[in-house]
Amino acid sequence: MSWDWGGIVKAIAPAVVGLGTGLIMNNQAVKNAQGQANAQQEALNAQYAIAQQNEKNIQLMNQLGKDAPKEEKSNLPLYIGLGLGGVLVVGVIIFAVTRNKS
Repeated sequence: MSWDWGGIVKAIAPAVVGLGTGLIMNNQAVKNAQGQANAQQEALNAQYAIAQQNEKNIQLMNQLGKDAPKEEKSNLPLYIGLGLGGVLVVGVIIFAVTRNKS
């Protein structure tokens, strides 16, 4: 019995090449998926670090707000307004009294 090795190779070669190509493409797809997963994990890690820093900043601001002495507000505009209002009221009263006597 004589084997036609050329025919066997021609028959099997496309399947072997196809299998090899499929394995290579599958391996590349796995690498791409791993790369995407790593990139997503790095992005999540960066967002988590930002969230932690924001939390620390909020805690610091809250602590500064509680510990900081409150500045007293100046009452000077109030006193000026009351003085001008008093002078205006006295002027209106004087005007009304002198107006009725004439």
